[in-house]
Amino acid sequence: MLELLAALTFIGYLVYLRYYADQRTDTQKETDRLREGIEDYERAAYPMSSVAMLYLARIQRATGRFTEVRESLKRAKSYDGSTAEVYFESGQLYYENSDYPAAFGDFDKAVHYSGGREADPFHW
Repeated sequence: MLELLAALTFIGYLVYLRYYADQRTDTQKETDRLREGIEDYERAAYPMSSVAMLYLARIQRATGRFTEVRESLKRAKSYDGSTAEVYFESGQLYYENSDYPAAFGDFDKAVHYSGGREADPFHW
């Protein structure tokens, strides 16, 4: 009986640690999840990264800053012209603006640089 009580106490303690012991605010938790990106930004480690520009464009797009998205994608292409996701994102942007020849060109490059392994550029 004593073993059962000890096991239940231990399990209760684990549940407490898992769900109630973390007293950080939501902002602090989010900062910890994004720590690597924040440190890269503070060190300016990736000032000319196509991937960084891609994610900046995605954030701008998600927040409705559409005029800035095209410029960020253009910069991403200039940093590394072989990132398939950049061309896919750019193709979507052109497609949504009814510029179908430009969209097709970017989707074609996305297929090429992904080696044909990604289905999304084919779909679009």
